[in-house]
Amino acid sequence: MSLAQGLGAAPQRKLRRENRLSQRILIVGSGFFGAVCARELTDAGNSVLVLEEREHIGGNCFTRFVPEADCHQHIYGPHIFHTNDPSVWAYVNRFVEFNNFVNRPRVNYRGGLYSFPINLFTMYQVFGVKTPEEARARIEQERVPIEKPDSLEEWCLSQIGPTLYRMFIQGYTVKQWQTDPRKLPASIIRRLPVRFTFDDNHFRDRYQGIPIGGYTQIFGRLLDGVPVECGVNFLEDRDRWLNRYDHVIYTGALDRFFDFEYGDLEYRSLRFEFPGECHHQLHRGRGSLYPDRRAQAFRSVSVGGEDPDHPGVFGDLEPAPDPLLPDQH
Repeated sequence: MSLAQGLGAAPQRKLRRENRLSQRILIVGSGFFGAVCARELTDAGNSVLVLEEREHIGGNCFTRFVPEADCHQHIYGPHIFHTNDPSVWAYVNRFVEFNNFVNRPRVNYRGGLYSFPINLFTMYQVFGVKTPEEARARIEQERVPIEKPDSLEEWCLSQIGPTLYRMFIQGYTVKQWQTDPRKLPASIIRRLPVRFTFDDNHFRDRYQGIPIGGYTQIFGRLLDGVPVECGVNFLEDRDRWLNRYDHVIYTGALDRFFDFEYGDLEYRSLRFEFPGECHHQLHRGRGSLYPDRRAQAFRSVSVGGEDPDHPGVFGDLEPAPDPLLPDQH
């Protein structure tokens, strides 16, 4: 059953080749999901075509090498691959070699630099506590009793108190979501770690890294031998495409797929500004977050390569998100 049939977006029809092992499959989008599906379905003997609306493959993970910066630029923001699944890690390493980059961001708050995610060193910087016991006691003093915290703000106040919330969470959340934290669900923030050790690794996953040579090469290898048409807007001629294929895998925006019949999904977009140079030594393995609402920037990232023979990646200065217009989804 095609996606359109399953969601009721097109008239019901029987698959022409239901009993055949080989199916004609259309995949809309060449990011990770689309590219992996294309590789596996092609290897299984199916006839696959990939449509990509942009002029390049790779979706939001697309990277390009910038000679003057000696870096691989993450055009749509920095991406760090991480997983706890050894089979997933083994799979992606079939297509590219990864460095050992670990995401250890810093918070730039009113001129001061703080360790992040919130850990024992962060609490030493803010409160002067030096042991896990002292840190837990201070957090207990800070916490605001809230029986059933429903909003993001209530959850933060009940877990870490107002000081850490206002320094690290409140302003950044407003920039990220363009919404008052009192109107956002607590589920958004619950995954953010608070540690009573000096562990400042943003992710807890066993396997982490950035592809040496950038992400784009992964997609080129995943899609090797698979027909790809770039610069094609599937939705402009949706019915024709749906009628030509046995199955359609659509990886684009769902509200656009339904012609906004059920309203707009609240997507947000970042506006990227690149300085044209890669500050290897300044940031080397770091990103800076700017939670102060008075700071225009949202975050800046510049990651020096672990191996001098393999340049790093950069995606510098992302101003606060702007709401997306329908045609920007």
